[in-house]
Amino acid sequence: MRAGVVLVGLGFLLAIGYYAIDLAQGWKGPGAPPSVDAPATLAPALDDPHAPPRLEYWPPPAAMGALPRLVVEPAELDFGRVPVQGQRERRVLIANEGTGPLEISQGATTCEATLSDRPGETLAPGERRALVVRWSPSSATDGEDQFLEIRSNDPAHPKFKLKLKGRAAVPLAIVPNSIWELPAVEGQTRVERTGWLVSNLVPALEVADLEFDRDLLEITSQPAPSQRLTEMEALSGVELVIALKPGKVYGLMRIPLRVRVRVPSGAVGTNQDPAGEETGPPNERGLSSTAPPSEEDAHDPGQALEDELHPAFPEVVLLVTVLRKGPLLLVGPGYDAKQGIAGFGAFSASDGAELTIAIRARNAPAAGLQILGCQSDPPGLTATLTPDGPVKDELSRYKLRLSYPPGSPATQRLVTNPGFVRLKLNHPEVAELLLPVHLHAH
Repeated sequence: MRAGVVLVGLGFLLAIGYYAIDLAQGWKGPGAPPSVDAPATLAPALDDPHAPPRLEYWPPPAAMGALPRLVVEPAELDFGRVPVQGQRERRVLIANEGTGPLEISQGATTCEATLSDRPGETLAPGERRALVVRWSPSSATDGEDQFLEIRSNDPAHPKFKLKLKGRAAVPLAIVPNSIWELPAVEGQTRVERTGWLVSNLVPALEVADLEFDRDLLEITSQPAPSQRLTEMEALSGVELVIALKPGKVYGLMRIPLRVRVRVPSGAVGTNQDPAGEETGPPNERGLSSTAPPSEEDAHDPGQALEDELHPAFPEVVLLVTVLRKGPLLLVGPGYDAKQGIAGFGAFSASDGAELTIAIRARNAPAAGLQILGCQSDPPGLTATLTPDGPVKDELSRYKLRLSYPPGSPATQRLVTNPGFVRLKLNHPEVAELLLPVHLHAH
C-alpha cells in the first residue's frame, strides 16, 4: 500500500516537471499559433537563382487585439513596353483598414522589380499610402505571369502577390544580324540585299543619317512594310535596300555602314498609360510621406510616374560584305575561292611565313600586271607579284607572294578581325584588289 502511494506521488511530480518544461519552451499542442519566421532572412531572388542572397525583412504577425488589415490597389500593374537597361515606374496604393499598425516590406519577386528603396513601411490605422514599384529589366522578356510579393504583419494576409505585366525589349533590333552579306557577283552584275532595323518600343522610326562608302554602295531606305513588322513582332522599323555599285574594285569587300535612327517629330512628347491615354507630366513626388495620398493617387494608383517613349537610340554599325569576281582568277591551296580569303594558318612570329597564290589574269596590260601600291594590315604584311610564264590566249599567269617577315609582332587575325592586303593594280578593268587574310603569328 505504501509502495503504491509512493509511485502515485512520483508520477504526479513528473507530470508537474514536464508541464513546467512545456511552459518554458512554448506550447506546441493542438490549436497553438504557428511559429513566426525570423524578422530578417537571407533569400535568393526568384528571377536570378545564381545571384547572391539578399537580406529580406518579414514583419512578424500582429498579436491578438488591435489587428491591421492590408489592402492593395490595384491588384495588377501593367508596365507596357520597357526598354532593356531602362526603367519604368508605377504606383500602388497600400491601405490599412484595420485597427492596429500595419507593417509592410518587399518579399520575393519573379522579375527585376522593387517596391521601394526602404526595407519596411508602417501605416497607422486608416492610413493610405502610394508607393512606387520600379521595373528595371536587364534582358528582353515577356512579362506575363510575373509577381512581386508584399509582406505584412496582417495575420490574414502575410503575403500578397502583386501581379505584374509588361514586355522588356531592346531599343533597336537588327534583322537578320549585324553582318549583311550580298551574293557573290561576277563583273558588273547588279546585286542587292534587304534588311531591317526594328523597334518594340516606339510606334514609328525613320533614318536620321547613313554613313558608308558611297563609291561602292547605293542604299535606299523606307518604312518597313506592316506585313514584315507583323512577322517580326515589331511595332515599327525601317527597311534598307543595299546594292553594290558598278566599279573597278574586286575581291572580298567589307564595307562598314553606320545608321542612326530617330522617332519622327510628333511621335514623342506625352506620357501614356498602357491603354494609350495621356496622363500628363511625370509625378516627381516618388515615395509618399505619411500624409494621405492626393485625389490623383486615390483615383489612379497605377498611373505611370515615368512612362515616356524611348527616343535615344544607339548608333548601329553594320558590316556589308560582297565578293566581286572578274578578270583576275585566284587559285591555290592557301586561298579559299568561295570565301575570297587567303589563309596563312598558325606559325611562329619569330620564323615568319609566306603564302603563294596563283593568279590568272585576262586582258592584262602588254607590259604585264603590276602592283602600283599596297596597303596592308597588319603593317608588316607584304605582297609581291611576279610573272609565271608567257601570255597565252589573252590569259597571263602570275604568282602573288604574301609574306609576314620573321621577327614581326605576334598577332591573331581571324574571322572577327581579319587582316588584309589592298593592292592597286595597272589592270584596265581592276583598279584595286581586296584580299582578306587569316593568320595566327604566335
